[in-house]
Amino acid sequence: MKARILTIGTELTSGEVVNSNAAWMSAQLEDKGLRVYSHLTVRDEFTEIAAALSTMTDARVLIVSGGLGPTTDDITREALARFAAVPLEFDERVWTELQALYQTRALKILEAHKHQCYFPKGSVRLKNSNGTALGFAMAVGEGNTRQDIFVVPGPPAEMQKVWAEEVAPRLQSIVPATSYEWKRWITLGVPESEVAQNVEEVLAAHSRAKSDSNSNSHGSSLNEPIEVGYRASYPYVRVKAYLDAAKSDHQKVESEITRVLAKGLVGRGTADLAEELLKAWPAPVLNLNDELSEHYLFTRLLAARKILVSSGQMVPEVRLSFNASGSGSDGLPKDTLHLRQDGDSFKVSLATGAVDKTETSILPFKIPLTSERGRRGASERALWTALKWLKLRD
Repeated sequence: MKARILTIGTELTSGEVVNSNAAWMSAQLEDKGLRVYSHLTVRDEFTEIAAALSTMTDARVLIVSGGLGPTTDDITREALARFAAVPLEFDERVWTELQALYQTRALKILEAHKHQCYFPKGSVRLKNSNGTALGFAMAVGEGNTRQDIFVVPGPPAEMQKVWAEEVAPRLQSIVPATSYEWKRWITLGVPESEVAQNVEEVLAAHSRAKSDSNSNSHGSSLNEPIEVGYRASYPYVRVKAYLDAAKSDHQKVESEITRVLAKGLVGRGTADLAEELLKAWPAPVLNLNDELSEHYLFTRLLAARKILVSSGQMVPEVRLSFNASGSGSDGLPKDTLHLRQDGDSFKVSLATGAVDKTETSILPFKIPLTSERGRRGASERALWTALKWLKLRD
């Protein structure tokens, strides 16, 4: 089922604000079994919004984000009403609730706020428990030409709340059940060209096997290629393949891809090594003694911790440690991860109650450790090395 995303806001097209909404919503749609064919971002201009909507009529599901506030440049609701050829209607109930909300917050409500209480006729309100601008859902067309449109606020926290409480449940009734899903692999320290070659050989073998099967059975079924994608972000290469879990030949493809990527495979799905390390850390504090990365590793761990804590997970505190004396690996204090340069190589040491190890590594491609890429590469390798030791402990 085809989906498209339209984000509205001059602050997005001008580069003033990074458009994180499109990426987040795409991931949600793909996980539901929809295929996102495009993102389009336009300014807060009526004619541009109308033109964008006219190019997206082939999508079964259309997500529109932004332009629902009380100011004169918030014109998304007007554009959607024109697109659907229906009038805007004032919702007295929404206005009453908005007045009550402002009163409880001791804020002055203005006549301009009434703008947020108009909705295209026939649309369904989508509550916004993180803000004042309600979203709405509407359908255009019927039968095979029907398009379901979900309009959500632009601020990410509001958009995500509306999505979780209102959009996601409605998508369940629209999207047909499917056993297709994206299978993902994360490799570390292997060139993208090598990763791609290994995967393409698996896909080529699958294609030949399907062709032979069709020829032998005198069938005329189409040998539909498996969709695959690669994303390189040093030192990682991420691979994804759109596979049907119900098909034995697709299950074999997944197994074969896992096998050919084994040399550099460090994770599946959308796992993050820093988050995984924090979840596996056996103590309430992770002391980081970093003599190489110029705080890159510390920043990575802090960012990962913030994400985990915001989702309600209990993870260790991360502290910088400058004390290299103790009883653990290389004299490290207990519960310490140590990264340091040693000539052209680097050493990763871990001292916990159950693990006391040191490993010396050299970056591939002869990248100097004094470079920014070298420091980043060594830091990510340190995360994987420590995580691997902790997993072996279990």
